[in-house]
Amino acid sequence: MSREANQSERGAVVIWFAMLIVLLLALLSLAVDIGWLFVKRTQLQNAADAAALSCGSFNYRTPGSCQNGDTASSNPTVIGSVNPDNFSIVTEVPTTCPTFGQNTCVKASATTTWTPFFLKAFDINSLSLSASSIAGTGPGSANTIPCVLGLKSTGTNVSFSASQSTSANCLIASNSTSANSIYVRSNASVSSTVGVITSGGIDGIITAPAIKTYRPATTDPYAGLIAPTVGSCTLANTDVTFNTCSATLASGTYCGLIINPANGCSLNLSGTYVIRKGVKSQYPGITFSGGNSSNIRGTGVTIYGYDGAITTSGNNGNIDLKSPIAGNLRGILYWQRTGNTSTANISGSGGSTYELSGTFYVPNGNLILSPSGSAFTVGDLVASTITISGSTMLAYTGQGSPLYRTHTTLLK
Repeated sequence: MSREANQSERGAVVIWFAMLIVLLLALLSLAVDIGWLFVKRTQLQNAADAAALSCGSFNYRTPGSCQNGDTASSNPTVIGSVNPDNFSIVTEVPTTCPTFGQNTCVKASATTTWTPFFLKAFDINSLSLSASSIAGTGPGSANTIPCVLGLKSTGTNVSFSASQSTSANCLIASNSTSANSIYVRSNASVSSTVGVITSGGIDGIITAPAIKTYRPATTDPYAGLIAPTVGSCTLANTDVTFNTCSATLASGTYCGLIINPANGCSLNLSGTYVIRKGVKSQYPGITFSGGNSSNIRGTGVTIYGYDGAITTSGNNGNIDLKSPIAGNLRGILYWQRTGNTSTANISGSGGSTYELSGTFYVPNGNLILSPSGSAFTVGDLVASTITISGSTMLAYTGQGSPLYRTHTTLLK
């Protein structure tokens, strides 16, 4: 091969090598800008997540503190502190919750625009990205655990006939496949801030953001509870009276018990009380029957109905019971053994006032709430059937329940 031909080939290689270098530099510059785009996208999503959580948490503690349209500049306490990159963040409060069973949802959207490093050479002078996130609060780890649940598979499981309002900041559910699985009397007012789900139909009107009928049965959330020890009778067939106007009833196993503080007197409870039927018919379990202005109070209380039931029939008396806040029975105020089909009846007369902080779990019995004064429950109501009647206002919050979620979580 001639010297001239070799020189020509060497010149062609140099040209191709120069072209490849230009191409590699172009690809490298493109990789830098694309890599920065992924960094920005991650930063945007982190900012949107943090803003949604912050806004939702602030609204949970102080309703209205984070409002629709808030930005990092207009509400720096809520959003600015979680936006170190100074993205444009706007909130949507309230917004539709993507998960059934959640409530008080907020949406945060973050956007940004920046000048690329090398893409300007291709006449691309700016790039924009956006990300959004939704956060909310609600009951249960799966966000679909109800706080009012009728377990029976047929008939009317949950019945509302109170002449005043029944409001629930939780999910209402029934496992009955009947058309009247949930019944609401015509003059009753029932609402849920979360929703209603039933395996059958609804006879009446419930105000809720989401209502689902003829759906699969809801799992009993308390089926795995470990029962307390049932000992020998501490007292049997006994009317509890005290020599002083303020006394404490020791925890233990009671076989037939009537608690009846005198007018204006107080009785204190603490611990676990196992209840069995007494031999005599007038002692079907545990009965609270206080006189005028009497007070039955307790903290860390769980009442376990082994084969007896709870009954209240206070006459202008007050009952204020709070469940344990720790341990195996955390949040359980009244639990009736699965084999116990007795009716748990929370009723009263006159100006009785009941504040019941904790879950009522009656898996194979009926639960009746019909006080004629006022009742305020803050736990779950889970029973074979549930009846809420009388002239009481029942305001359920769910905060006494071990299933209750007290923190804001990301949903989408």
